[in-house]
Amino acid sequence: MNVVDKDGIVHISGELNFVTVPMLSKNNRSLITNNSEVIFDLSQVTISDNTGVALLIALTSYAKDMGKKISFINLPKQLLELVAAGGVRDILPIL
Repeated sequence: MNVVDKDGIVHISGELNFVTVPMLSKNNRSLITNNSEVIFDLSQVTISDNTGVALLIALTSYAKDMGKKISFINLPKQLLELVAAGGVRDILPIL
Protein backbone atom coordinates (compact mmCIF):
# COMPACT_ATOMS: atom_id res chain seq x y z
CA MET A 1 0.00 0.00 0.00
CA ASN A 2 1.11 3.59 -0.69
CA VAL A 3 0.35 6.64 1.40
CA VAL A 4 1.64 10.05 0.33
CA ASP A 5 2.15 12.41 3.26
CA LYS A 6 1.99 16.20 3.30
CA ASP A 7 5.73 16.42 2.57
CA GLY A 8 5.33 14.39 -0.61
CA ILE A 9 6.99 11.29 0.78
CA VAL A 10 5.50 8.01 -0.42
CA HIS A 11 5.22 5.50 2.42
CA ILE A 12 5.15 1.93 1.15
CA SER A 13 3.92 -0.62 3.67
CA GLY A 14 3.22 -4.32 3.90
CA GLU A 15 4.71 -7.06 1.78
CA LEU A 16 6.66 -6.66 -1.45
CA ASN A 17 6.08 -9.83 -3.43
CA PHE A 18 4.82 -11.09 -6.78
CA VAL A 19 1.23 -10.32 -5.76
CA THR A 20 1.71 -6.73 -4.54
CA VAL A 21 4.53 -5.42 -6.73
CA PRO A 22 2.63 -5.11 -10.06
CA MET A 23 0.06 -2.68 -8.58
CA LEU A 24 2.73 -0.78 -6.65
CA SER A 25 4.73 -0.42 -9.83
CA LYS A 26 1.76 0.96 -11.75
CA ASN A 27 0.73 3.40 -9.00
CA ASN A 28 4.25 4.63 -8.36
CA ARG A 29 5.00 5.18 -12.04
CA SER A 30 2.08 7.62 -12.06
CA LEU A 31 3.54 9.42 -9.04
CA ILE A 32 6.92 9.65 -10.77
CA THR A 33 5.34 10.93 -13.98
CA ASN A 34 3.42 13.65 -12.16
CA ASN A 35 6.20 14.90 -9.84
CA SER A 36 9.74 16.17 -10.40
CA GLU A 37 11.01 14.33 -7.31
CA VAL A 38 9.64 11.41 -5.31
CA ILE A 39 10.99 9.96 -2.06
CA PHE A 40 9.93 6.44 -1.18
CA ASP A 41 9.98 5.54 2.53
CA LEU A 42 10.11 1.76 2.93
CA SER A 43 10.29 1.64 6.73
CA GLN A 44 6.88 -0.07 6.95
CA VAL A 45 7.69 -2.90 4.53
CA THR A 46 7.21 -6.07 6.56
CA ILE A 47 8.70 -8.64 4.21
CA SER A 48 10.17 -8.69 0.72
CA ASP A 49 11.48 -11.13 -1.80
CA ASN A 50 13.43 -10.46 -4.97
CA THR A 51 10.40 -8.87 -6.61
CA GLY A 52 10.78 -6.02 -4.11
CA VAL A 53 14.31 -5.44 -5.39
CA ALA A 54 13.01 -5.65 -8.95
CA LEU A 55 10.45 -2.95 -8.08
CA LEU A 56 13.19 -0.59 -6.85
CA ILE A 57 15.23 -1.20 -10.00
CA ALA A 58 12.20 -0.70 -12.27
CA LEU A 59 11.18 2.55 -10.54
CA THR A 60 14.77 3.83 -10.71
CA SER A 61 14.98 3.04 -14.42
CA TYR A 62 11.58 4.61 -15.11
CA ALA A 63 12.49 7.79 -13.24
CA LYS A 64 15.76 8.04 -15.13
CA ASP A 65 13.98 7.60 -18.47
CA MET A 66 11.47 10.31 -17.48
CA GLY A 67 14.20 12.71 -16.29
CA LYS A 68 12.83 12.62 -12.74
CA LYS A 69 14.60 12.27 -9.39
CA ILE A 70 13.70 9.54 -6.92
CA SER A 71 15.24 8.18 -3.76
CA PHE A 72 14.56 5.36 -1.33
CA ILE A 73 14.86 5.80 2.43
CA ASN A 74 14.53 3.59 5.50
CA LEU A 75 14.89 0.24 3.77
CA PRO A 76 14.37 -2.66 6.18
CA LYS A 77 17.37 -4.89 6.88
CA GLN A 78 15.94 -7.78 4.84
CA LEU A 79 15.49 -5.61 1.76
CA LEU A 80 18.97 -4.11 2.13
CA GLU A 81 20.40 -7.64 2.31
CA LEU A 82 18.58 -8.61 -0.89
CA VAL A 83 19.87 -5.48 -2.63
CA ALA A 84 23.42 -6.30 -1.51
CA ALA A 85 23.12 -9.97 -2.51
CA GLY A 86 21.89 -8.92 -5.94
CA GLY A 87 24.82 -6.57 -6.40
CA VAL A 88 22.59 -3.64 -7.31
CA ARG A 89 23.28 -1.26 -4.42
CA ASP A 90 25.30 1.09 -6.62
CA ILE A 91 22.52 1.62 -9.14
CA LEU A 92 19.79 2.41 -6.61
CA PRO A 93 19.37 5.90 -5.10
CA ILE A 94 19.25 4.71 -1.48
CA LEU A 95 19.76 7.44 1.10
